[in-house]
This record gives sequence, C-alpha cells and structure tokens, in this order.
Amino acid sequence: MGLSASSLIVPLIVILMVVFTKRVALSLFTGILASAVLTHSLRLSQLVEYIYHKITSVFYTYEPEKGLIFNLSNLYVFGFLIFLGVLSQVILKSGSVQNFVKKAKKYSKNAKTPEFIAFFSGIIIFVDDYFNALTVGQISKSLNDAHNSTRERLAYIIDSTSAPVCLLVPISSWGAYIMGIMNNDNSPLLKDSFSVLVQSLSSNYYAIFALIAVFLTILWQINLPSMRKYQNIGVKDFYSEQEEDSSKLAPLSLLPLSILLLIVSISSLIFYTGVILKNTDASFSLFYGGLFSLIVTYLLAYPFLEKGSFLKLMFEGFKSVGPAILVLTLAWAIGPVIRDDAQTGLYLAQVSKGFLNSGGGVYMPLIFFLISGFIAFS
Repeated sequence: MGLSASSLIVPLIVILMVVFTKRVALSLFTGILASAVLTHSLRLSQLVEYIYHKITSVFYTYEPEKGLIFNLSNLYVFGFLIFLGVLSQVILKSGSVQNFVKKAKKYSKNAKTPEFIAFFSGIIIFVDDYFNALTVGQISKSLNDAHNSTRERLAYIIDSTSAPVCLLVPISSWGAYIMGIMNNDNSPLLKDSFSVLVQSLSSNYYAIFALIAVFLTILWQINLPSMRKYQNIGVKDFYSEQEEDSSKLAPLSLLPLSILLLIVSISSLIFYTGVILKNTDASFSLFYGGLFSLIVTYLLAYPFLEKGSFLKLMFEGFKSVGPAILVLTLAWAIGPVIRDDAQTGLYLAQVSKGFLNSGGGVYMPLIFFLISGFIAFS
C-alpha cells in the first residue's frame, strides 16, 4: 500500500465495524479481507491464499529449507485457554461452586456483599479473563439474584474487573499475548519482554482506573439507567432451585484449591524459565501450569462428577472458550497485516515526525497517546 493515507484504511474499517456491529471476530476478519482486496484487487484465488496465509501463520509458517515451523508460543496459549475452559466445567459440574454459594448466602446481607465477592474474586482469578468471567459469573449469579440486583450490573462488575486484572498481571494469558507481540519485534530493547512488561504495568492507567471505578460503583451503589431499568426483572435464583444433597457436592475447598494450584504452578514455571533457564517463557508456563492444575483438579473432583462425563466436559469447556480462541487468532493474524502490509505505524510515525519538526513538540505526549490508541489493533 505504501506510506500514504491508504495505510489507515484497514484499521479504520476494523475500528468502525467494532463500534457499529459489536462483533469483534467479524470486524477483524473483515480487516484482513480488506487488506487482501487492497493488495490483490478481486482475484479470488489470491484473496483466498492471502487470508489463508495470514491466519495459518498464527499457528505455523513454512520455509522450503526447514519445512513446517510451528508457532509454539501461540499454540501454548490456545492450549492454555482450552485447559481453562475444561477446568471451569470441572469445578462447576463437581458442585464446588454450588457449595460456595450456599455458604456465602449465610453471610450475604445486602447487594454490596455479592458484588464485592464478584469484584475480589475477579482480582484473585487473574490468569485469564474468560476463565475469570466464567468462574466468577457462576459464583456471583445466584448471590446477585438473591438481593434483587440486575444481571446488567453484575456483567459490568465482572467484565470491568476480569480484563483489567489480566492486563496488570504478567503471568496471565493477556501477559503472554502482549509478550508474544513484543517477541515478534526485532528491536534489541525487547530482548526480555517479561521485564519490559513488568516495568510498564504502573503506566497502564486504563486498567487501574477501571478497577477503581468498579470498586466505587459497588461502594456507592451507583446505577446506570439500564441497571435501574431491569432491576429484579427475569432473574432466578438458580441454585436455590437445586435440591441436591450436599454430600454429593464437591467440598467448598476445591474451588480455591484449583485456583491456587493454577497460580502457583504457573508462577513456579515462570520462575524456572526466567531465573534458572534465563529465558522467561510465559506461554510455556501457562500451558503446562494449566495442564497440571486441570489434571489435579479433575482427580480431586472425580468422585463428585457424573461417570463417563470427561468427553462432555472437554466439549463444554472448549465451547466456552471457543469465541476467545477465534478472536485471539484473528487478532494475531491482523497484527502483521496492519504492521507490515498496511504499514500503518510507519505512516503515522512519518506524519507525526513532520508535525513535530514544524514546532509541535509541546503536543508530543498527546500525539503519542492518540497514535497508540489508533494503532492498538496492530
């Protein structure tokens, strides 16, 4: 496309589609398709080849001399997400969540209590935003309904806690994703992406202020219009309708134990790869830490699970994280499209350089903020 205003077409298409359709996967795919059209016009075979190459490059690349080279870092993250999906199903189907809800109801006196439970649980379960939302949602839904709160309010609390927390903790799937982007950069300044990420956390103001906003929303019981409008409409106390014998439910301790296993195993592997091997590998640590936690949790929960339900748990777990894997695949695929093919970053750097050279240096922080926000998709 060259360094011209046409470099902005692909990211603009993606941004506008996300805003108006609210469908991230479709928007990202459309961006890749738009780049293919701009590069190869409407020649169908070349369009298909371009899209196929960009998406498959997330998983592997092919070199005539070396053959297939699998992108283990990305594959590890995908595997980790699948393990988390299955793990969440194991915890849920074992009855440990129901046990937690029954115990928590005894101490839940008003709407603030279940909301704070959702908030602090979201902070503790920082390894992945999808796993966070799945687990905290199951924990909080019944408690939330019991106090005539709204699902809209609970959705805000969970969503605005899960993603920011994952952004602020480097040993998470988001941390692995960000380090994966940095590892694709040939800059000598990014040799240790883990250290760079850790040093940048204090400047992640969006995530920090998002968490503060959630805390204050709960503390002061701030309600947006939709939260007030749908209060106590169509909600059911799910677990109160379940007349299960408590002896058939997994003990309450299984829930925190599985999360603790996940955190400790991942942290230990990151320490091992970073300190002992001198090469921090977050995706490797997430994969094997997640696998270890899943195996141990499944063995502990096995007596409380329906016999022969393993394949069903696998399917339900994969289905629960399928959308996340799809979005992550397309996000990784469109990165090189915007960075290398459209050269959006280079074009914006060129434009900003000309502006700064003409005496606009005082606006440098604002310019950098606007540019970084615009090219965040890459």
